[in-house]
Amino acid sequence: MEVIRLRNEFVHPKIKNIKTEVGKMEDMGSHYALPMDLIGEQWKALNIPKRGLFWDADSAKTVLTCISQFMKYIFHELLKKTNVEIQCTLLSKIEISNSCMPMGFDAFLTEIEEANKNEIDFTFLIEE
Repeated sequence: MEVIRLRNEFVHPKIKNIKTEVGKMEDMGSHYALPMDLIGEQWKALNIPKRGLFWDADSAKTVLTCISQFMKYIFHELLKKTNVEIQCTLLSKIEISNSCMPMGFDAFLTEIEEANKNEIDFTFLIEE
């Protein structure tokens, strides 16, 4: 559920205050510095910051892993679909009569393979 709320807040942002601790102005010689700490809230279940300002590569990996696991649970565990059936549902495809041929574009295949190298498993979208 948090992933849906995260998506909605990212796509439809609202102005929100971020708690900030401001230090004393410091003379740095040719310029001044005003040290400050921005304190962001976390999504509890995902354990990533609520604000994109604080996201990093680990935040992206967390969300992509969550989505991958959710998709596998829905399609494999609940719906008992094969990888080919999943691909015919989600991917661009050519359908002739009762035959479905998912289209595997090189850039898409490369991205899925790279995700898999980073332990984000979307291989059900490219393997039979």
